[in-house]
Amino acid sequence: FKPSTRTTSTSESVSIQQRDKLEAQQVMRFGVGEFAGLVVESRRPEFHATFRAEPSKAVKIAPFQEASPAEVAQNFGTIKAQVRAIVSGPASPSQEPEQPVLASSAPTPAPGHPTNDEDEGPLAGL
Repeated sequence: FKPSTRTTSTSESVSIQQRDKLEAQQVMRFGVGEFAGLVVESRRPEFHATFRAEPSKAVKIAPFQEASPAEVAQNFGTIKAQVRAIVSGPASPSQEPEQPVLASSAPTPAPGHPTNDEDEGPLAGL
C-alpha cells in the first residue's frame, strides 16, 4: 500500500435563528391588563391572559375655589403675619394673626369670639 495524499473531511454547520413569539405590532394592540409570556417547565409553556383590576378607590378632587383679588390680598397679608410670628418667636395673644380666608370651608368667626383651635398656634387650621 501506498500512503494516500488525498484526505476527505466532512463538516456540519448549525445555525439558530431567534424569532419573536409575538410581533411588536401584536403587543402594541394589547388592551389594559393583557399579558403574554412563556413559562419554563410547564405543561402550557405559552400564555396569553387578561387580568382584571379592582375598581378604583380614587377620590375625586374638589373643584378649585374662586377668590376675589381682595381675598387673595387678605390671605397674603395673613400668611406674611404668620411667617413673622414664627420667625420672631412665640406670639402673645394680642399679636396672633388671623386665619387665611380660604384656609377652611367653615365660616370665620367674628373677632373676639372663641374658637376650638385658638390654642394651637399661629398656623392652626392650615
